[in-house]
Amino acid sequence: MGLFTLSMAYVIVAPAFCGHFATAQSPDYPADSPQWSLLLRQRTNRFTGGSFWPNRNQLRLNGGDSSSPLYSVMDTLESFRQVTGAQAGKFVFKLVYPGMCELSVPRGRTCAQRDGTNIEHNIWAQASNPYSDWTNAVSGYTALDVTYVGSGNQRFDGIVRSATAASTFDCNAGVGNWHFSVGAVNAWGGSTEFPAMVGPGTASGSFVSSQVELYVWGPPAYPPVSPS
Repeated sequence: MGLFTLSMAYVIVAPAFCGHFATAQSPDYPADSPQWSLLLRQRTNRFTGGSFWPNRNQLRLNGGDSSSPLYSVMDTLESFRQVTGAQAGKFVFKLVYPGMCELSVPRGRTCAQRDGTNIEHNIWAQASNPYSDWTNAVSGYTALDVTYVGSGNQRFDGIVRSATAASTFDCNAGVGNWHFSVGAVNAWGGSTEFPAMVGPGTASGSFVSSQVELYVWGPPAYPPVSPS
């Protein structure tokens, strides 16, 4: 069970563990490829000009400025559904928490590493569209390069619309926890951070971050939705 903490006018359940994984780098979807297209970025007020998400229903934000600390073009997501290859019919996502490893050191967390470099991302495929599907369920999940996992009956099977008012998206289908937060509306624990990854082994435990970036493998298969 998570701890219950009061935030604003409602109760938030502190995140519980999520995850199952494939730790090798995907040869088809390398993390450093230029083929990734940015869907959403958030930097909290720890950084100049950043803040928390205005509200969990605002899914397009500063769509004309991809350098903005708050940015989302989630309404274009359907145009990135893969049409060929092993992941045809699915989206291939990369979720990154820049600076997560450094921020989590005071919490006693040590990031997993690959070739001496901290890992701050997960890469996976899923068939369900978290922008348009509000059923709080993920379909067609495939782990491609997923390191950060936990234990128990809450698994990282991709991202869904959050069941809590504290976040826009997370990994907890239908549950009031919000690890792997994307578009955090609130801080966690009275700080400028929000809950990020959960890791196995030496990286075990809850990580926090002040930044999140969600990418999708592209370019789009057809013209995206026009900016509103």
